[in-house]
Amino acid sequence: MANSFLYTAHKFLITFTITGVVIDTQPWDRWEGGAHTSETGNYPAGGMVPSIAYSGVSKRETATLQRAYDDILVASFSAIDAAVGQPCAVAVKPKKARAATPGVGPNYTGIIKTVTGPPSNSTDSAIAMFVVMVELDEDVIFS
Repeated sequence: MANSFLYTAHKFLITFTITGVVIDTQPWDRWEGGAHTSETGNYPAGGMVPSIAYSGVSKRETATLQRAYDDILVASFSAIDAAVGQPCAVAVKPKKARAATPGVGPNYTGIIKTVTGPPSNSTDSAIAMFVVMVELDEDVIFS
């Protein structure tokens, strides 16, 4: 096997933009979902012959973006919240340590599905996360 740089989960630059809405340009902390799936089934053919697998409509899973709630994000909260149902884009680019420029990665487009502000719990010292869920278009562009 040739030498290859293996990317770990923390080596990605995640950016989120909303069409026509100005928000901060800070990178996002977490990205999950976006798998390309297909509705599938199994048809039990007559005559006791083996069943036949079939494929239906394909689509992408809803994606979840998360970012630690901080002073910079506070200023963008209302703009992001007001943009539910609006077109948006998410880019997930691999990035080597200390590299100035991220590599080629997927660029997703879709619609903002939900926006959830940070949880509040006086007995928990975990980082409060701001969550945005995006209903993704099926096509992905790599650049």
